[in-house]
Amino acid sequence: MDPNDQKVTVAQIETCFDLKLPDFIKQHVHNLNLRYRILTCSERKLHLEANRNFLGKKSAPSGPKRKNAWVEGWQQNLDESIADGINHTTLLPHYYRQGKTVMRYMGEFILPEDDFFEAKFLTIIRKILAHYFLTEHKNIYEFGAGPCHNILYFAHEVQEKNFYITDWVEPTIKIAHSIEKQKSDLNLSNHNFSARLFDFFNPDTNFKLQDDSLVLTFGSMEQIGTNFTAVLDYFMSQKTQHFIHVEPFLELYDMNNEFDQLAYSYGKKRNYLDGYLSALKNLELEGLIKIEYQKRTIGRWYHDSHTIVKWKKVA
Repeated sequence: MDPNDQKVTVAQIETCFDLKLPDFIKQHVHNLNLRYRILTCSERKLHLEANRNFLGKKSAPSGPKRKNAWVEGWQQNLDESIADGINHTTLLPHYYRQGKTVMRYMGEFILPEDDFFEAKFLTIIRKILAHYFLTEHKNIYEFGAGPCHNILYFAHEVQEKNFYITDWVEPTIKIAHSIEKQKSDLNLSNHNFSARLFDFFNPDTNFKLQDDSLVLTFGSMEQIGTNFTAVLDYFMSQKTQHFIHVEPFLELYDMNNEFDQLAYSYGKKRNYLDGYLSALKNLELEGLIKIEYQKRTIGRWYHDSHTIVKWKKVA
């Protein structure tokens, strides 16, 4: 196959996710027509050098000090949704709107053809999550929902759910309330949407999660670094049994190759989620949970941002 002319295929997605896809997702993958090329040797060398240079510079790590950045980011989506209506475009985070960027896919650095390649690939991830994991649960909780772009997408994929939306900043809550108020116009009348503030660093133990529920995080827990104990204790204390995380997990990088070594170093420098999967595996050894699914899918620029881990409580 020509490395300069490749396309995301159904076979690739089935390999990437280790799943046999239903026909409607196969058709979706085909219709997206996501084309890309693998970086040349010289481009790869330049990209790796840029990664190393970044590691040598000062950068803002994730954590509580960046809260205002998320207020500003989601406020921008809120303002757009007020001006132009609630839709998949106005709720799309701006970090998906920056044009073509090098991606990490199937063990290679690739350069997409489409400026919105990552956002479109995200629709594949969400269709798969909805089909395989969301349909069986009445109550769906997204912790750290940002501008509610995932919730809006899932709501069009499944039927008759209660969506509980949380974030640690107010613009998210306002967007969620607007979705509830406008759900008839959005053709989402068979769902209920509610929202409240929730801080991973200081979980509100009075917020009780219902049984027959699924908890989802999607790129939000990456921001808490090693400070995950409080929220994991909170999750374990709830009636809810099922959890899905789409996050960068440092533990899954292969430290025997440079491709992953630099991604690991990038995650450490940015203070992304670190140790959470190991903590889950310890709980599994204790017989308290079962990790049912874990799969690296795709990443952007320097790290794998969309790794899926699904687990459930068994005791």
